[in-house]
Amino acid sequence: MVSGEVFELIYNKQFNALTTNPKPGQNKMPAYYQSDSYLSHSNKGKGVFSKLYSQVRQYNLNLKRRWVEQKRKPAGRLLDLGTGVGLFLDTMKHSGWEVQGLEVSGQARKLAQSKNHMVHSEWDQLGQNPFDVVSMWHVLEHLEDLEWYVRQIGALVNKRGYLFVAVPNHRSYDARYYKNFWAGYDVPRHLWHFSQESMNVLFQDEFDLVQKKPMWFDAFYVSLLSHYYKTGSKRSLIPFFVALWSNLKALVDGECSSITYIYQKRV
Repeated sequence: MVSGEVFELIYNKQFNALTTNPKPGQNKMPAYYQSDSYLSHSNKGKGVFSKLYSQVRQYNLNLKRRWVEQKRKPAGRLLDLGTGVGLFLDTMKHSGWEVQGLEVSGQARKLAQSKNHMVHSEWDQLGQNPFDVVSMWHVLEHLEDLEWYVRQIGALVNKRGYLFVAVPNHRSYDARYYKNFWAGYDVPRHLWHFSQESMNVLFQDEFDLVQKKPMWFDAFYVSLLSHYYKTGSKRSLIPFFVALWSNLKALVDGECSSITYIYQKRV
């Protein structure tokens, strides 16, 4: 992928998921996030991929807000884990929510804080007061000690509160088409690779899975990147048709390129 190194995907029976092997040490991991191709913390609009990403991102921010507000009204307290530069916090604060974030990247965190958001750098700074909504948009796949984080996340959500978790789906058609070039794998930054089966049971000790939301635009963005990784070309209609077919197939089998899972905490 971006790093040019070779990694294996190994089945993990405990979580019914794939895991990246070998996992880079904590001292090496930050270097993998410095690539220009890594856009999650970018607030700039340079290049074709970045411009496309920015346009779709704004649509998705409003879509995510609607998903949250369909489940929880009136506005309450929201925590966005892995908030990046705080774009989702911007959207929810504008809609009347009391927001906080967690972001380990110092550069991204400072940008979010410059907009007067309360953004923490460590889990132990979040305190003991749980939230009405906790969101994780393409964050779970980056977390190393998954069992520990699942417990911590559970403690952050109020009883009858909601947890929103978006992750890539390695059983989508675009993943099967591009195989080891699929950008959704994004090794070694993605340490875990989930299917619907793994997400159905991951939070089952404390949460009920109440809904799944397909993220249709992700197939196009991921296919564009995957095609570039495979061919080195950014000028082709092939990824558009791969993404379109992937979404059409997902209408039948539910295997969208990325899926948001909505959980509600039990009383």
